[in-house]
Amino acid sequence: MIALIQCPELTGVENAWGPGVDTCLLNVVDRPILQHILETLSDCGVRKLHVHIGQGNQQRMDLLGDGSRWGMTIRMWFGPAPSEEMNAAILDDLREARGFIVGSGDSLPQLAKLVEENARVAGSQEDGSVGDWIILPGYSGIRWINHQLPGEVAMISTRKRTLWMDTRSPKALLESQRLLLERKFSAVPLFGCEIKPGVWAARGAKIDSSAVVEGPAYIGPFAIIGRDCNILACSVIGEGAVVEQGTSVEASFVGKSTRVGKCLHVRDSLILGNVFYSTRYATCVTISDSILAGEI
Repeated sequence: MIALIQCPELTGVENAWGPGVDTCLLNVVDRPILQHILETLSDCGVRKLHVHIGQGNQQRMDLLGDGSRWGMTIRMWFGPAPSEEMNAAILDDLREARGFIVGSGDSLPQLAKLVEENARVAGSQEDGSVGDWIILPGYSGIRWINHQLPGEVAMISTRKRTLWMDTRSPKALLESQRLLLERKFSAVPLFGCEIKPGVWAARGAKIDSSAVVEGPAYIGPFAIIGRDCNILACSVIGEGAVVEQGTSVEASFVGKSTRVGKCLHVRDSLILGNVFYSTRYATCVTISDSILAGEI
């Protein structure tokens, strides 16, 4: 089985993330969504992967590598649009492939389940919008690459309803985080130990004895949870992050190397360094006062 992943460009001014965010590298709980995609494709039997990156992006390229880490070979393609050379290379691989998966670099359906069910298309998300993942037999993949089987026709013909991971907006990321913490993607392991039911802590995490952590929740590598803190359901504290004394985090994401100040209440929000996203109020604020939040 082979696959094609098409990574979007960085977000623009009109996007809910604001300009310049790479939605392929945003973490869903403990690792970037692009890594979730690579691991899932490998589990589904994909051994040759083509990735259209667009413009060169060193972080994406470093994560992808040559594919050996994921048990597959990876070819990266650059440029504003898929090239004839890329399509020709995919066609060569498809002649011996039993299946073809096309997907996006910032979303992921319950792919293993859909492949097992021999679903032709991973279709609509819970909000009714159509996702951009297609599952086809090898011969149909050849027709799709040759523009004889348009993706829109395939999607309409056999739409499948499924759960999704999605980082295209702050709200979508928090919902994806909840689904993963609640083990709705049961085939996806979390990196760390389950220190009590529904609470995972990764290597080097430090949780003060007076802190309360309620599951489902995830405390990342070398994160620090201070005295009298409350980490409540569906929250993630990222790698190396610090939550200071008396602060409460509920249904939120604190990003890698982010420090959250004392006696705050963070709810339905994401904090990435000094940038604060509230999904409740659909706002994005840059915090200038390092007492409240900032990068470590």
